[in-house]
Amino acid sequence: MFQDRKTQIKDNFELVGIECGSGWYGLIMPIIIELNKFNKEQKTNAWEDLKPSQIKEKWGGLRFYCSPSEHIPEHIYKMIKKAEELSYHICEKCGSPKDVGRTTSGWITTLCKIRNTFSYKDTAMMKIKHTIFHIES
Repeated sequence: MFQDRKTQIKDNFELVGIECGSGWYGLIMPIIIELNKFNKEQKTNAWEDLKPSQIKEKWGGLRFYCSPSEHIPEHIYKMIKKAEELSYHICEKCGSPKDVGRTTSGWITTLCKIRNTFSYKDTAMMKIKHTIFHIES
């Protein structure tokens, strides 16, 4: 049973849940791609690979944690920090950088004006196009 699942996993990030809105996937994917590239270049044992340990929203911003954290190369660390900074200016639900603000009614979120008028249930059911942002270190 587990053997079949192991062969289906294509990327290390599939082992970690992404606990934020899909609007930030454009910030997350360049980091995932760079992590995979770095791991292939290192040619290490899969257990030694640098992996995302947690990807989430906290206080209205993206948080991206890797393990082992002491082995994060400088260029990937800079990509993570840049993505976290940009997340405060990009709608967590749709990825729009237009008219973005932070809501503070109960849960702090970063949403555009359009998404801020919908309920969470409504935005989760909408099909939204996402932009992959080029994040340089």
